[in-house]
Amino acid sequence: MNNPPCKLALLKPAWRAAALGCLVVGLGTAHAYAHAISMQPAPVEDTPAFKALLASAQNGNDAAQLKLGLLYALGAQEGAQSGGQDGAQKSDLPNLPRNDAQAAAWFRKAADQGNAAAQFNLGVLYAQGHGVPQSDRQAAAWYRKAADQGNGDAEDNLGILCAFGRGVAKDPAQAAQWWRKAADQGNADAQYNLGVLYDQGHGVARNWPEAAAWFRKAGTPKGAWPGDARAQAKLGALYVLGHGVAQSDRQAAAWYRKAANQGFADAQLALGTLYEDGQGVPQSDDEARTWYAKACRQHVKEACTALASL
Repeated sequence: MNNPPCKLALLKPAWRAAALGCLVVGLGTAHAYAHAISMQPAPVEDTPAFKALLASAQNGNDAAQLKLGLLYALGAQEGAQSGGQDGAQKSDLPNLPRNDAQAAAWFRKAADQGNAAAQFNLGVLYAQGHGVPQSDRQAAAWYRKAADQGNGDAEDNLGILCAFGRGVAKDPAQAAQWWRKAADQGNADAQYNLGVLYDQGHGVARNWPEAAAWFRKAGTPKGAWPGDARAQAKLGALYVLGHGVAQSDRQAAAWYRKAANQGFADAQLALGTLYEDGQGVPQSDDEARTWYAKACRQHVKEACTALASL
């Protein structure tokens, strides 16, 4: 997929890492099934759409098993905010119960048949501890199966596990290899992570032109997606320093603005600084105050200090 898979928390500022994924593969199809089911007043198990899907899944169709797993998991992604250990909750889709354990069971059936999307999604559940006992080792094993089939989201998440030594030996060089595979498929999260490695010289030789190239790929808007804000801010910083690119405060401001408009606090602080100093943009204390205030509201102390001093 070209869009980055969502990660649910940050372990380090540089790398997006955490619960390691959302159930993104096949969601469009699952939504179509969910819509067909929810339009009917009967309990979900009694609807023709669900019965047909269930029959197909029970007959061993791995695509149906994946879709059924996604239907059960949709509540976990979009539904109620709290629930019991077994994951049975009500989602925001009428008559459709959330059940992580059922999602895991159906993903496993499809995964055991070699379905890469199901293998990835089962890895996500293990990483999050949803419907199965939390296990980074199991997450890594299922991500590896999917990654070996070229699943870009699995390659990205496997790179994260390698970078942090979660479920596998810590190995930044191996992380770089997995991220490159995903990045070459257009995975923006992997492109950003690979840029960080080249910027910092972890797992690869430091190479600022390479870092800039990957940040640019990740940060460039595509269709309705505005680009990865972290990559945009990193590229802005490289332009300020002239690392890997020709020094340009104007380009720095342009990239910081893209990230700042997405609410990225560090970029808001940086853009405010450029306005205060008149670097790359016309000097404007009013603009500086505006951007400092936005960053300060996100508890960036430097922005609050700068705002108070203007």
